[in-house]
Amino acid sequence: MRYKIPYFLRTPALLLTILSTLFIQSCKKEPEILPVNQPAATPPTIQGLAKLFTDSISDLSNFSVTFRGRILDQGVSAVSESGMVVDTVPNATISKNLNKFKATPDASGQMKVIVTYVPEGTTYYMRTYAVNSAGTAYGNEVVFHSPEGKSTLETFEIKTQEQLVALGAKHYTSVQSLRIGGTVSDLSPLKDLAFVTGGMEISGTSLLKDFSGLEHLEMVGTNFPNSLRLEGNRGLISLKGLNKLKMVRGYFYILSNPLLTDLRGLDSYTMTNAGEFRVDNCASLRSLDGIESMIYCYDGLAIMNNPLLNDLKALRNLKGTTGIIIGANSTLTNLNGLEGLTQVGIGDLEFASITLQGNPLLTSLEGLKNISKCGNLNINGNASLRSLNGLNALSELNYVQVTNNISLADLQGLNGLKTVNNNLKIWENHQLANMDGLQKLEKVGRLDIVMNKGIKDLSGLDGLKAVTGPNGYAITISHNENLLSLHGLEQLGSSTEGIQIMYNKNLADFCPLKLLMSSYKSYFSALDNKIKMDPQILQSSCK
Repeated sequence: MRYKIPYFLRTPALLLTILSTLFIQSCKKEPEILPVNQPAATPPTIQGLAKLFTDSISDLSNFSVTFRGRILDQGVSAVSESGMVVDTVPNATISKNLNKFKATPDASGQMKVIVTYVPEGTTYYMRTYAVNSAGTAYGNEVVFHSPEGKSTLETFEIKTQEQLVALGAKHYTSVQSLRIGGTVSDLSPLKDLAFVTGGMEISGTSLLKDFSGLEHLEMVGTNFPNSLRLEGNRGLISLKGLNKLKMVRGYFYILSNPLLTDLRGLDSYTMTNAGEFRVDNCASLRSLDGIESMIYCYDGLAIMNNPLLNDLKALRNLKGTTGIIIGANSTLTNLNGLEGLTQVGIGDLEFASITLQGNPLLTSLEGLKNISKCGNLNINGNASLRSLNGLNALSELNYVQVTNNISLADLQGLNGLKTVNNNLKIWENHQLANMDGLQKLEKVGRLDIVMNKGIKDLSGLDGLKAVTGPNGYAITISHNENLLSLHGLEQLGSSTEGIQIMYNKNLADFCPLKLLMSSYKSYFSALDNKIKMDPQILQSSCK
């Protein structure tokens, strides 16, 4: 079945699907299913309609429910649309319903939809539907009553166990926002809590070892984007208790929990919607195990400052994010686990970025090998990185910064890159001898080649034809102390902005710029190179 990205309806009715393939743990309270004496499949009244069966609902809680059904026979033609329809009165149809949920059947005809934000204390009528060329068929109807609940718009700040016990005695299934800290040691009084409409924070505790007691919590930020923040819990060793949490609509931060070794306990967690998923400064974290169900991080994934982290494989099911930051993870050697990503960003990709910064043992980018679209690329300060292989599928980017990677031997991993719309910045990569790997690059907005001690010429830029600006200097070649020649720029025919070539103390060959200088009219500055150069000298001295 294909994944379905959830959306939120502005109605007090059933909110909507999470994912048609997500599996949820069974809720402790048994769903109330009213008996319906109907046949396994509704006999079609029109010749050629599909035949369907609606299974009993499951996993009914104060927040969600799972619908299942089957297409027994597609009928006279292939089914073009299928799913479930729901109403508060019997016999819902695709045109008259409270909500309609599309579901793509698997190879055996099975359909599954997980519906979230189910209003409490209401009777619903649900049945399957399927559309083919003969019309719309419906399956048998299942009736269920959502559990009673107790909600409040109050905000709670809890600093002691006694305060938490008092809150738990009210048996709220939802609260507006909740902040827990201080001497709280046991979250079991919150056993009824199913969702938090605003934000939730558990921070600064020293006695709390896990989150047992939150087994019914399914979502944070249901009414508007907010955050779930788990920060500075000095005794926390496990995320156990969050096993039913599916989504945070806002930011999900796991920060500065020094004893946490992995993320086990987030078994059902599927997405961070309208916010970033960040794991930062967890001193004992060795892997992200536990987050295998996460499919989307709409506003970015940030994994930073985790000195023992050496494994990202738990991210293997991640399908979408608007950005990736992997930074300052002292023992991380590779990005294996990100192979499920084919694109970073949504829409025009202007702000979508991959940032790999300050990972001293990182040697392989192969985990990024399936990403063909992204906005910006920043690879900075990865001391052991010798190759950019893994970025080969990228053909167009807005910004590229490859800076201060002291072991980087070439730029071969960028050998599919044809266009950089804005700045291409190659700084302080001291093992580079040239620009080898950029042979397909035809156009950049701005070219900066600065402080690369090992560069002797610019071969590899042989396909570059235009530097388009805008704003200020379009070409800066500076402080490359062993640069001897501008060889590689022979095909460069246009630059719309200023050129500065300076402080390259051994640079004596400017002749590769002859084609450019034949029609160039903008600012040109060449200072403190081995020889003096200006456009007139270049045209007269280069054959």
